[in-house]
Amino acid sequence: MDLILEKINFYLGVSYLWNNEEVEMISTRKIVKSLNYPTLKMMSSQWLKEVYSAASSGNRSLLEELIQQIPERHDSIINSMRELVNNFNYRQIREIIEPLID
Repeated sequence: MDLILEKINFYLGVSYLWNNEEVEMISTRKIVKSLNYPTLKMMSSQWLKEVYSAASSGNRSLLEELIQQIPERHDSIINSMRELVNNFNYRQIREIIEPLID
């Protein structure tokens, strides 16, 4: 199911709204707080550009590969990024990453 929705998003640019929108908004706010300038600036500018590009094109598999490059000691960042990817919040990823790109 996830793969089908991902492909629809990739080819048609469709965004999905789920019934648990209020819960998602609350958890998204919490995620955004953990993904701030100091926490993500530790990653290389190349990595940030690749994440932005992958989020722009809806490339879930590349985003998952890039998340694996985050050092394990930063598990809150890893979990937050995975949560955004799993919920197809690619726009949110772009909004977080964009100010960090040189």
